[in-house]
Amino acid sequence: MKNLPKYIFFGVHHVTTISLSFFIRLGSIWSFTGSIYYSHSFIHSFIMNANNNGFFYRFYLMLYFQFQSIIESQANFLNNIGVYRRRRAKIPDEQKLTGHTVVITGANSGIGLQTARVFARLDANVFMLCRDLDKARSVRKEILDELQQINNDDDDDDERIKNQIKLIQLDLSSLESVRKCAEEINRNVDKIDYLINNAGIMMCPESKTVDGFESQFATNHLGHFLLTNLLMDKIRRSSSARIINLSSIAHIPGTIHFDNINLDGGHYTPLKAYAQSKLANILFTIELARKFCDTNIRTYAVHPGLVNTELGRHLNGLALCLLNFFRRMILITPELGAQTTLHCAFDSNINADSGGYFANCRRIKNMVKNATNNNNDAERLWQLSCKMCGIENFK
Repeated sequence: MKNLPKYIFFGVHHVTTISLSFFIRLGSIWSFTGSIYYSHSFIHSFIMNANNNGFFYRFYLMLYFQFQSIIESQANFLNNIGVYRRRRAKIPDEQKLTGHTVVITGANSGIGLQTARVFARLDANVFMLCRDLDKARSVRKEILDELQQINNDDDDDDERIKNQIKLIQLDLSSLESVRKCAEEINRNVDKIDYLINNAGIMMCPESKTVDGFESQFATNHLGHFLLTNLLMDKIRRSSSARIINLSSIAHIPGTIHFDNINLDGGHYTPLKAYAQSKLANILFTIELARKFCDTNIRTYAVHPGLVNTELGRHLNGLALCLLNFFRRMILITPELGAQTTLHCAFDSNINADSGGYFANCRRIKNMVKNATNNNNDAERLWQLSCKMCGIENFK
């Protein structure tokens, strides 16, 4: 019952976002939205400088998050009328990543695919880790065709380009699959410069993995936790490595249920499990940054935005109807959704922000306190994850 206010808030957030999105599209509150957007920074600065961590401070953060989410959900539309600008990452056009290695989970669709495209165009060696290899082969061919066109179909580059993108099967819900995937990567690379833990599932019906764990927690967190551990020796060999974990604003109502991590005994709901897994992504990022603070490794948690991808494939009933009805209205493209991931990969000005939570290509420093600043929970989750993955400790 103690988490009921958070769930009520999250429900109200979604209803409000969809409702206001509809009215924004009708044009009835264009000027209202614009005036609020341009004046909220003063209110935000005033309250942030008050250093008040009490009820009103936390209540304001929730309202602020609500407003930012409404604006974000209208990114494409409001961008056209000059009210809001969806930020884009600064891609190093002149600086090629020849010799750099990037590993991306879930790279055959959505945000992962767009991320892989950018790295491939920058001449990086890209490892696409995908569950469905048939689909991944088709996507790989598309990217290779694009690269050959960029290189003006130079026959001398054909063979090099073909070897630039490699596919490896990975089922994050299976710890055995994670180990096999990591073993193959370690055999084929000298170092890893970027590890992008992108793949995930969302709000699926209750189910257990082959290892006996709740599916969303296992896929979204445990699989990436183990993969990162098994690749750490290669990551350390990079002169400047970055690990990027895709999380979500859905972490806000989340709680790590340490005494019932699988949500057994009738405690499972799709949202509760998803929120727990996304909070786990953030706590993993925080603890990873703390443990490797004196190394060349930087790590970031990313909220990509409300993106039109296949992530909502498990939704049904009213939720699915609402998603389909408002899909084009409130969701941004995967290409825009990949921008914050790319920002965290390339921006040299955020080295001191390792462990931070980023959205719309900037760090969000003021989120709900117990979601992002609880180091005790981060360490506790770390130890639990090691136990569940069958490892003594992180490498």
